Amino acid sequence: MFVDHRSIIAWSRDIIVSAETWCYDTNDPLNQDDRTPASCPAVTETDLNTFHDVAISPDFNSSNMFEIIFTCDPSANQTTCDKAKDSFVRAGEIFSSILLLNTPIIINASLKPLADNTILGSAAPARLLPLKCKDHKIRSFPQSLVKQFQLSTHPEYSSNDIIAVFNSEADFYFENDTTINPDQIGFLELITHEIVHGLGLVTNWNPLLNSNVTTELTPRLNLTSSVTDPTQPLIYYGFIETIFDQFIVTSEGNKFSNFTEKLNKFTPYGTKFKDQSAFINAFINSPQYAIAQMVLNYSQTTNSMVFLANPHSELIWLENDINPYTKGSSISHFSMAIYDNTTDFLMTYLQHPGRSFETALQENNATCIIGPKLIYLLETIGYATPNHPDPEKPSPIDHPAKNQTTKSKSTNNNYTTPTSSLSTSQPTSSSVLSNTSNTGSNIVSNNWINLVLCLCLSVGGWDKVTATSRTLHPYTKLKPSSNVRKQIKPPPYHPDDYILLVGEGNFSFARTLAESILHTGHKIIATSYDTKEIMTKKYDDAQSNIDIFIECGGQVLYKVDATKLENCKELKNKRFDKIVFNFPHTGIKDQDRNIIANQLLIHSFLTSSLNFLTSRKLYSDSKDGEIHITMKTGVPYDHWNIRKLVKSIESLGIKESFEFDPNLYPGYEHRRTLGFKEGVSKKGNEEILEKKPRTFVIVMKEVLLEEERKRKDDANDEDDDSLVIKSKK
Repeated sequence: MFVDHRSIIAWSRDIIVSAETWCYDTNDPLNQDDRTPASCPAVTETDLNTFHDVAISPDFNSSNMFEIIFTCDPSANQTTCDKAKDSFVRAGEIFSSILLLNTPIIINASLKPLADNTILGSAAPARLLPLKCKDHKIRSFPQSLVKQFQLSTHPEYSSNDIIAVFNSEADFYFENDTTINPDQIGFLELITHEIVHGLGLVTNWNPLLNSNVTTELTPRLNLTSSVTDPTQPLIYYGFIETIFDQFIVTSEGNKFSNFTEKLNKFTPYGTKFKDQSAFINAFINSPQYAIAQMVLNYSQTTNSMVFLANPHSELIWLENDINPYTKGSSISHFSMAIYDNTTDFLMTYLQHPGRSFETALQENNATCIIGPKLIYLLETIGYATPNHPDPEKPSPIDHPAKNQTTKSKSTNNNYTTPTSSLSTSQPTSSSVLSNTSNTGSNIVSNNWINLVLCLCLSVGGWDKVTATSRTLHPYTKLKPSSNVRKQIKPPPYHPDDYILLVGEGNFSFARTLAESILHTGHKIIATSYDTKEIMTKKYDDAQSNIDIFIECGGQVLYKVDATKLENCKELKNKRFDKIVFNFPHTGIKDQDRNIIANQLLIHSFLTSSLNFLTSRKLYSDSKDGEIHITMKTGVPYDHWNIRKLVKSIESLGIKESFEFDPNLYPGYEHRRTLGFKEGVSKKGNEEILEKKPRTFVIVMKEVLLEEERKRKDDANDEDDDSLVIKSKK
């Protein structure tokens, strides 16, 4: 129900104010550059009952942990205001069905005319609070998340958690409307997207200089007061990133947090500059400026950065296809090219007009608008879910206490029904949306939203593991019994296959395939990432292998990036029955960076290869193409988790895997990415034999589904035959 915010019961608590802490408040979500430093002294909760410890009902359809302070402009249509309110309630129910929230999240939302009528609206954290992470670095956290941590000591909260504004003059479609016009924007999808930004999908990496052309990106300057006058002195306290920024990683495995750390060595903390111009000149002339320029380059280079919790977790490709960099769209969204037509469509930077909320789910085969990768992101930054109930918590910044005790009043956000309610016929008043379930409420529940919430629950996962369940450690291997006989699979290549080999080293595999296995190379293209000059320096036996391969009819291409096959003009309009990448490796030795970089390498290769596979269904080809990746086993290769990488690409699946026996390829000699070094590299195939390599055969998922249907049909036919035999008997 809608209740008058003035009637909410107030309560007192004791707070202990410590040394000064600075937060950042969003005054206008349409201009998030205008976040202002705000003093937010550390508050120690002396009465734990002051936490909003609200039990969450297993029946999420009647639970809503979001309270909306809603203001509708007097010029807005009464019906539009009511529909907008209802949409916020629905969005709150959806998030409450996914997240385990122990404290209500307060959204201050308004619907009003905007100066720029092309803008639909925006939302942001009302306050970003500094906390210390496990790596001892201080980062900005959204207030809605900090409240869920229930820290006994924390920076002082603002009155709101999320601030949002939407254009009352925009042509929105609301879910109870009859039909949607081609140019209309679905309001529920829009506000759900923006609430995610308010929950913490925000970056502090933005242009430092106020110019028409962006030349660099840095995290936000950590200031202790608002610097509105450029002629006033500026005191440098370093750059500060958000908790979301902590998990941004480049395709080479470099963490953005490492860039922040290097930028913060620009000058000692507390350095005082005469004015803003003096600071900017000093920074531009420092070695750190090159880092800021490099980050800008990453932000506008395709497939150059991901969101990644750790080397063993799944990755999310972030938006960096937009060139030039666009503030508000680049970095802080999921890649449009990769996720637009998937279950994680919500957080791409463009919303399709003419599409309702329900249609968006149907078109993307989604059971919930909060996709699995978005859930993973929210879990990673600190939100609890049924599958991730105990997230890692940051700690308050250590400050020496001032031993000052004061009294403060705050709003009681428990679920006691207020004594008076505000009629919904007054849309111009500021209102709080209570989440109390009430059959007499004017918020009408309908079967459609209940269905959405139930489906969201099935994704979130309320299935409990019983105490008797047993699981293996992710990297535990079951030892086969001694009487298991291994069957070696012959080379899976045929003379009529069109084959693309990528990442060839000394070209001994290409030579062997053409000379000894297929006895022809006319349908094989073998490629190297290196130039011909670099390749021959790294592998002294490469040229002789290439000569024989070409004599067999093969074609050789140089400077071909396996992660960007579409950029190779010689491959344009070609499709292959087999695309083969043997022993992919970036050459990075540091284990953590090795894992991340090679995961990105394989993922990018797979997505790039999709458009080059033959397909009976799509192109009426005679075969369905396959991707073959052969790799070593053991550490660190098992940590690359190729099965999870393939699973993260919705259109692909693993058909089979088998042991790779180099003895089946006479003349093949494995070489490392960095080349052959006498006394360091092992000759022959000793190195890969020690690591028991396997080949993974990856195909389009529709091929797997078709094979499964065929197996079922064959099984049914066998059952029918057996019935006929029995009837004859």
